[in-house]
Amino acid sequence: TKLRELELNQNVLVGSIPQTLYDLTNLEVLHLRLNLLTGTIAAPDIGQLTNLRLLDLSINDLMGTVPTEIGNLVQLGKTITV
Repeated sequence: TKLRELELNQNVLVGSIPQTLYDLTNLEVLHLRLNLLTGTIAAPDIGQLTNLRLLDLSINDLMGTVPTEIGNLVQLGKTITV
């Protein structure tokens, strides 16, 4: 897909981060703020998003550590995970 920006803020998404989001390899901006996401950020799947410049996971119920694969996302300039 050619999708470059996805904003799903305040959509009451429940459960883990959908696995299909990790297949959107052209994504540059991903906003998942203010949902009811739980679980962890999937590693190594997050590493597939090599074009990601901004990742907003704030105000969810995610747990665990930030995967080291995020360090490989060299385009990533801003990550919001609070």
